[in-house]
Amino acid sequence: MQQFFTEEGTYRATVRDSTVADWSKNFEVRYNLLPRFFLQHFESGVENISLGIDGAREKEAGNGYLIVEANKARMTFWFKNRTQVWALPLSIHSILLTNA
Repeated sequence: MQQFFTEEGTYRATVRDSTVADWSKNFEVRYNLLPRFFLQHFESGVENISLGIDGAREKEAGNGYLIVEANKARMTFWFKNRTQVWALPLSIHSILLTNA
């Protein structure tokens, strides 16, 4: 976990139902629950999760921090039965601690 997230890291997502107008549910998963969050996906039949980021922008924030933002991204869930589920649209806002 420490390789990909800082202890202040949070995974935030919005779930939308395209069949229900103006319906959405926001949720967030804090750093200490992230392993369990992803484990649940794999225990539910997901074999692979991939993240595609288009047009990422990086900004130095000082003190060894780097901010990465992308307004166009997608997360793909690959299931054992070869089904793919795409999560679109996805917005990425990351603060990375560099080794500097």
